[in-house]
Amino acid sequence: MKYSSQQNLYLTEQQCKQYDTEGFVIVRKLFSKNEILEIARHANLLKEMAFKLANNIDDKVMHKGTQFVISHKNKKPSIDRIVWAGAIEPKLLEFGHMSKITYPVAQLLQSQYADHLINQLHYKLPNDGVKFGWHIDLQNRIKFDTNWNDVGRNGSFVQVITAVDEHNISNGPLRVIPGIDKNGPPKFPYMCDDLELSKTIDINQSIMLLLSPGDTVFLHPWIPHSSLPNKSVIERKTFLNGFSLPGANKKPYPGVGSAEKICLSKEDTK
Repeated sequence: MKYSSQQNLYLTEQQCKQYDTEGFVIVRKLFSKNEILEIARHANLLKEMAFKLANNIDDKVMHKGTQFVISHKNKKPSIDRIVWAGAIEPKLLEFGHMSKITYPVAQLLQSQYADHLINQLHYKLPNDGVKFGWHIDLQNRIKFDTNWNDVGRNGSFVQVITAVDEHNISNGPLRVIPGIDKNGPPKFPYMCDDLELSKTIDINQSIMLLLSPGDTVFLHPWIPHSSLPNKSVIERKTFLNGFSLPGANKKPYPGVGSAEKICLSKEDTK
């Protein structure tokens, strides 16, 4: 790799190795306290907007260029996710384009450019029932775009997950099963539960990623992950950004301006 002037923005050799072998790497306090407070402020504005919209919908609605995915669990509305949040709150796109995110992504994708597919907020409010079954992000990409082309032969996608609130053992933290098989991603049913996954993968290998606000996970598209519902009184918000190699994605994503090609790094990463 060729990089010098922005060296401090990149992952270390050890962090890159962990990503390649275990499928994830956590960068603690990647975002400052003030940055997280600003992200949280925009997330709370969109949360209020989502609950206003929830009075009239159950499923998906596009509002001012952003897609709100809402369901009703336990006789009350739940926010499953807010897709391309930066369309309605452009500051969130600015955070998603910050060099502290894009330079490591350039390093992991081995590319100066990428399509910015994901700019989302996930909410788990106390006892709202929101959860995500076991899956790999490559399944998400192929499910949405059946013509997805793994041009990089290693998933061609990096997910960047930033904790806006504390992610503790009780409020539905991310669970992962570490380990990347160079022969390809594991095969198991999409969004399955623990019992179904255990038919294919040793569930005892799973670990919880406990995060503080500002901690950020760079997640490989082949690593199985899931999360359980929030059983605590502590809200759990998460800010997600996902990037694919140019040429991998063939279908526009929901949201005005989504899937745009951006420059990740001003330096050659090869």
